[in-house]
Amino acid sequence: GQCGNQIGRQFWQLALEEHAQNCKRAEFDESMSSFFRNVDCRFSPPVDLPFDGGQSPIKSLKARAILVDMEQGPVAETMTGPLGELFDQQQLLTDVSGSGNNWAHGHCLYGPKYREQLEDKLHRAVELCDSLQSFFVMHSMGGGTGSGLGTYILGLLEDQYPDVYRFATVVFPSEDDDVVTSPYNSMLALRELTEHADCVLPIENEALMGLCAKIDRGTAAAGTLSANEKQFTRVMGGSRLTDSVDLRELEYFYKSGKVLQTTATQPIKRKNTTARPSAQKKASAFGEMNNIVAHLLTNLTSSMRFQGSLNVDLNEITTNLVPFPKLHFLLSSMSPVFATSDPRQQPRRLNQMFTEAFQK
Repeated sequence: GQCGNQIGRQFWQLALEEHAQNCKRAEFDESMSSFFRNVDCRFSPPVDLPFDGGQSPIKSLKARAILVDMEQGPVAETMTGPLGELFDQQQLLTDVSGSGNNWAHGHCLYGPKYREQLEDKLHRAVELCDSLQSFFVMHSMGGGTGSGLGTYILGLLEDQYPDVYRFATVVFPSEDDDVVTSPYNSMLALRELTEHADCVLPIENEALMGLCAKIDRGTAAAGTLSANEKQFTRVMGGSRLTDSVDLRELEYFYKSGKVLQTTATQPIKRKNTTARPSAQKKASAFGEMNNIVAHLLTNLTSSMRFQGSLNVDLNEITTNLVPFPKLHFLLSSMSPVFATSDPRQQPRRLNQMFTEAFQK
């Protein structure tokens, strides 16, 4: 659906950025094969992805993904964007009319209608995998396509591949959602998730709005403090955990507007910043919310995509955290959460990050 495609677009962009920074040479390694597949040069010549100004060492790849939506807008926006070359044209499934925010329309009408095409695309994606571990599904619970067709695909995966884990990341609507049928869609889709998914990572729209508001308040406070100072200060890498300044003393300095001189800070040049218009803030609200979810998913899958001594895959997460088959709804949290555009971030210790991780 629209929500799943927009979050997926952010996820693939972040994943590509991480691999571009990690891959110093233009070579396809094992860490990239988990979510990407290499393009055969005999049939498709390798080209630079339209990413990072063409300076990225990553050549043409194809994401192990299937984009499904009953409207052409979100998928067309992805394919015409900077990451359009990342997705296979044969792994797209769209319609024209949409599901009309109706669970039954997506589950009972579009599901059986496109079942054969979905099976063909799934078989094609599975055949290109050397070792299939799990299916990662992203959709919303309030819309018709996400709740209806998304849960139908989960049942289809269970029928076709019963031994492969199905990991679903779903976005629940807020109380003031503008879609009248979203509570009914969520209730009907919740039963399908309980029956057909092996692990569910629920995301709440209201919680995402609260996180965005918290980030905006922190950014505004940092900007006000920086305007009253003679010079900016920047926290150096690694000092958030190693700085020996007491947190109460640090909070006093931030509230009083004084400059805290420690080994963890150094002066940098002042930059002129202007506040974004309110219309632009409103337009980028959903982008910021999707960015938080995308960062959560990249952090969750980083142990699969990169080498390490403590690597775990999605199957191990399900095995360790799901006590009973139907009690598979996991609570996610992330700390620290801050705006990437903020030039100044308040230092945090480990105990503070753990405390923030368990707060709503």
